[in-house]
Amino acid sequence: MLKAVEPETEAHPASILLSWLTLFGCAVGRAAWVTVGARRHYPTLFTGIVGRTSDAKGDSYSVGLYPFRLADPLFASACIANGVGSGEGLVERVGDEQITTDKKGEPLVIPGALDKRLVVRLSELSRAFRVGRRDSSTLSEMLREAWDGEPISIPNRKANALCATGYSISVLGDITPEVLGRLLATGGAGTEGVDGYANRFLWCHIRSPRSLPGGGSVGVLDAYADRLKGIMAKAKGVGEVRRDADTERLWHEVYGSLKASADTVPHTDRARPYVVRFSLLYALADGERVIREPHLRAALAVWDYCRASAQRLFAPAFGGRTPVATPEPTPDPLWLQALTLIQ
Repeated sequence: MLKAVEPETEAHPASILLSWLTLFGCAVGRAAWVTVGARRHYPTLFTGIVGRTSDAKGDSYSVGLYPFRLADPLFASACIANGVGSGEGLVERVGDEQITTDKKGEPLVIPGALDKRLVVRLSELSRAFRVGRRDSSTLSEMLREAWDGEPISIPNRKANALCATGYSISVLGDITPEVLGRLLATGGAGTEGVDGYANRFLWCHIRSPRSLPGGGSVGVLDAYADRLKGIMAKAKGVGEVRRDADTERLWHEVYGSLKASADTVPHTDRARPYVVRFSLLYALADGERVIREPHLRAALAVWDYCRASAQRLFAPAFGGRTPVATPEPTPDPLWLQALTLIQ
């Protein structure tokens, strides 16, 4: 799909791809997962597209959403929230059924969300940071819990408690490099750079690769709608997904470098879970119930781009930071070193 639509848009292919993966993962929801220790990783992503106003960030989202409007119109219309106002509003959007009492003391049932899949779409990702910094705001906390997939709740309401379980929440937002730098600057007003909020995001730094004065045609994606619809339907019945033996060996080979990623590149602490989630997404998109080596290599390639984006965006601001020397980070495998040099 990317090869077909790339010449038809000013959006960068990386931002289109990350938009597709984010939307696809949320559409699948909790129907597929990878178990790591005691935790399940579902195919949900928090993605930040970083570029100038002229870099067609909004176009990448529009192109990304287009095939889902054809393949799953209900998801595209009912499961995307353009903006977020509070942690309470987030929980309520995917909330469970509530049983409380009315003014007469009679039982009152408040229905829960009919569809617990939700993509929080933010054309200004900085809004989520600023709302989260308000006094008594729970948005940052709720989003961090949502990334982990844990139950999220607002227990201290006067009338009734809000709780959400079994949901699928993804975030897809746009931001400029200057605004992002100020939000995460050392000594800034917030704590997102150190409390695990910023490193829950995949940072995708882009520049528009071409100019199309007359625009292009996303209609080239129409031919893929039925295949996408079939893949999504199949993915919703997969359940637990595991790596095969060859993929497991590759995973052990790259694990050390992924674990040490944040020693040298800020806000890349979650390299391991994100590569797990990417590899799950590629297996599902391939119609597979097993993660095979090509799926993991594709996942590593996407992560390499996000890591390089974080290096470009954040490393200069951390110029005085000394990488952790003990224990020594495991070197990147030779194939990854070669790819980095080529890029």
